[in-house]
Amino acid sequence: MKEYVGATATVVCVLSITPQVYQVIKTNSTRDISLASILLMLLMSLLWIWYGILIMDWPVILTDVGVILQEFIILAYKIKHFYLKNNEQGE
Repeated sequence: MKEYVGATATVVCVLSITPQVYQVIKTNSTRDISLASILLMLLMSLLWIWYGILIMDWPVILTDVGVILQEFIILAYKIKHFYLKNNEQGE
């Protein structure tokens, strides 16, 4: 039973971020997403992965690996937009 709950939680957690990643890619905009929230999510997931490794709990580890991958996509778009905005202002 524990494995089913963990697997379900993993899928739901990763899927909860997927619409945001889709929206960022679709609109090519991160204007309304806080950089602080992205960085906090990354830190949170890194800590959960560390905890998952310490207790050897694969659902915890896999969930946060999925979250980190999606948050890095959003962060990459955020950085791209930041540099594009600054380059346009500097010209």
